[in-house]
Amino acid sequence: MALTEFRHPYEILIRFKDGVACGIQLISETGVEKDGQVIQRTETPAEAQDVEGFALSDLIGETASTALLEVERLKTVIASREEEMEQLNERLVGMIEANGGEAA
Repeated sequence: MALTEFRHPYEILIRFKDGVACGIQLISETGVEKDGQVIQRTETPAEAQDVEGFALSDLIGETASTALLEVERLKTVIASREEEMEQLNERLVGMIEANGGEAA
């Protein structure tokens, strides 16, 4: 039973003045996972970030990468459900045919 702590970006607010970023606040999600299941989760208070040193492209890249992995996972789930629906539909057609072409 492995316990692991995590901290992920949750929400970001970027303020602009005349088209230039002048303030950034970051809220993170922290918590604990036990065997891959989240058992505790909280949001941190907003933390001011250094506008000059803030690696927004890294954050966006990490977030996009995580989102794409989730999309691929969900595509697999959808494909599995579609296959399951097709099998159930075939069973239903077989049952209707066995009943002389009439639904029970």
